[in-house]
Amino acid sequence: MNPRASRCSRTLRRQIIPSKDALCITDSLLAQAFESSCRVSLAWNRRASHVPGPLESQRRLGRRRMGDLNALQYPPTPPPWEFPFPLDLSKWKWQPPGLTATVTEPEPQPDEAKAEYDEPKGWLFKAMGTVFIHQMARQKLLSSAASISQARASIQAELDELRGLEFETPASTKIGHAKATLNHVRMLLALNKIPSEEVLPIMTEVWDTFELEFSSSPHLSGILGMAIWDIMEGISISKTCAPCLLDAEHWRTVLRRMLKLPADSYLGDLLVHVASIIPEAEHGRVLDDILSIYKSFFKAWLSSQGRVGVDLMTWSLDASFGTNTRATIPLSISEALGKIVQGERTRLLDAAEKIVVDLLSQEGASETHHVAGRCELRYKWLSVVAHSPWARQAFLFSKVLRLSDTSFRLPPLTGSELSSLMLAQWESRGYLHSLKRIVRHCKKNYKRRQDDANAITSMLYAFDRGTSPQPPIPIFVSFWRFMAILDRTNDILASLEAFTDTAHLPARFLATLAFSARNHYAALAIRELYTFKVRRGGEQEFDPGVFYRYITDILSDPALPLDTLPRAIGTDFLLPFKPESARPPTPPDRFWPKKATVLERTAIALVTLDLPHLTDRQIWRRVEHCVNFFSYTRGQVPMKLIEIVYQLATRDLHQGRPGRTERLAWLQFLIYRSCGPQVAEACRRLIVAWRRQLLKVNPDAKVFKPDEIKEDIEEVEVKLKPLDSEYEKVELNPKVELDNLGGDTEINFLNLRSLAEDVERRTKELAAEFYSIEQHARKKKNWVYEDENPEWEGPNIPELFRLKRVEKKEDSNYD
Repeated sequence: MNPRASRCSRTLRRQIIPSKDALCITDSLLAQAFESSCRVSLAWNRRASHVPGPLESQRRLGRRRMGDLNALQYPPTPPPWEFPFPLDLSKWKWQPPGLTATVTEPEPQPDEAKAEYDEPKGWLFKAMGTVFIHQMARQKLLSSAASISQARASIQAELDELRGLEFETPASTKIGHAKATLNHVRMLLALNKIPSEEVLPIMTEVWDTFELEFSSSPHLSGILGMAIWDIMEGISISKTCAPCLLDAEHWRTVLRRMLKLPADSYLGDLLVHVASIIPEAEHGRVLDDILSIYKSFFKAWLSSQGRVGVDLMTWSLDASFGTNTRATIPLSISEALGKIVQGERTRLLDAAEKIVVDLLSQEGASETHHVAGRCELRYKWLSVVAHSPWARQAFLFSKVLRLSDTSFRLPPLTGSELSSLMLAQWESRGYLHSLKRIVRHCKKNYKRRQDDANAITSMLYAFDRGTSPQPPIPIFVSFWRFMAILDRTNDILASLEAFTDTAHLPARFLATLAFSARNHYAALAIRELYTFKVRRGGEQEFDPGVFYRYITDILSDPALPLDTLPRAIGTDFLLPFKPESARPPTPPDRFWPKKATVLERTAIALVTLDLPHLTDRQIWRRVEHCVNFFSYTRGQVPMKLIEIVYQLATRDLHQGRPGRTERLAWLQFLIYRSCGPQVAEACRRLIVAWRRQLLKVNPDAKVFKPDEIKEDIEEVEVKLKPLDSEYEKVELNPKVELDNLGGDTEINFLNLRSLAEDVERRTKELAAEFYSIEQHARKKKNWVYEDENPEWEGPNIPELFRLKRVEKKEDSNYD
């Protein structure tokens, strides 16, 4: 059973015809009213973010509270009987809608009423656009013109009120009127009440009025800048006068007005704001005006009276990130450059740099204040480039190198200026994760000494302390490269030495700095600084793994002595003429793996590199030093080093000479200790046979006579033979006889290794014994080296071994 329909429902079903005074509330009218309400009520940064959530609920709660507050302050209109005086309701002739049958034709109205009816409100014509199209179009134009004139008239009324203020009016009152006028103009622009062709006249009138009324006020520049800022902000959110609808003359007028403002930080911020609004199509037409503003900044910097050669690192930590107070305006200029399109930006940058070069080349450089101004101009322009994210390091380095030319007759950039430039470059490129923490450490280290010589070390040490546990090697490499381009690498070393006069630098920081220098002279100087000045009693020695990357440079440098590398890695105690500071490492030596890696790589480089400044004897002594290190510390020489000794010892045999007996004997001794007596005896027989065969091939040798060759052969037989008397005699396998090896004059050492593997495989019961000197040395020591492959901090050099302390036992095999 269906419920009975209500009376209200039946009433709504009837056809309703509005009367002549009724308003048709259509969907389009509601939509336009809602859109207009949103423009006024919504915040500028909300856009379409009506997403349900805590923020939206708070916004609705605030609007509800505002409505309640308005209801208390402005209560609704009471009914007629509550008014204290009688109301005139004669003009109110509204009647409720009736049925269709009862509706009569409207009575003809007089002309006055018709004229009044033909000109309703403008918003009503927008809602009724489909009715009376031609008539509505004409009236819409009239209404629009009336609205425009009304908006401009309201602005003129505000300006007339400002002009009508008396001369004795307080400045705060005048400034309040000016702010109210600017807010009114911005509101009209946001509500699309001002078209694009009216923006320039209104802005000119506002500017001229403010300039006249505040001509004697110290707030003139601030008010004029505020006028441009508010008008540009209104243009950016307007639809009728959008930036794309304004021509180039409008933007040139704005920039010329800005040129009258003083060259301070507010003008820089205003330039960034205007440059972000100017459309890209107009960038090429306003470059000259932007360049004029840049020139005003350059002249202001040129007239500064700063100190020459000293630049305190004034970094502010009050902001969300550390910023250099001297680089506030350059930062704004670089941001304005970033708003320009790529092609026009290059043109603007080249033109600005040309102006800077012309100003730096002015005459009168002998005056101290003029030199100070030119130094300030040079640093500020380089700061503009350093703060630009689009500028790469190579681009910055080229600009610094050009402006550091001696033709400008300027003192070089100070240490704090160089540090500030690189810090700004790294921050703009996104290389720094925590600039505030780095600036805090840098400022703390710098304030302790107040010396420009410590600025570079303060910044580098701040990176080591303020970054992650991983060393900032890329940052250090970038700074070393920057100083190398300027040919000022010695400034870093001088800064380190000045810093260590009053403070202590850790070994890890200096090792990382030396590793990233990519200059073996700088690495050696840092090592000397730490060893003889910074190192305290009980501290570890300098990390020898740093010099792994400098092996080729040190060996190829004829200006360095031969013992440079052994002294650098701490193995100079094995040199024949060792210095007084050379001491054997106290076991266990935690740097032994790095030293072993460096020495093994050194031996390989001595054989593979072309070293014309080294004689054959000098190369042999360096390889001998590498072998002695392994013999002294470990007691066993790696097979790779034995191969290198074989190449050097048999070099004469390859050239058709009998060779040096002492070297061949030492080679046989190393093979004996590493491969056993059986392989050593086979090696001795092979070498003797090789020398005999060389005598047969070349009996008339010019270097040695045949008799001398025979004596050398007998001598090597005598020197190699006593080795067997000290150890157990081992009979050779018949398959290893000389006749079965072939008669080649050149023996490959790889064949000898395969021979050693074959003998070792067939004689498993025989084990290689150590020499008596090593046995005696191990009786006095209670530590040995054990094979491991651990991880270690420092440069990326593979580690092979590590020292481990082993307690001596009674049943030890060392006895």
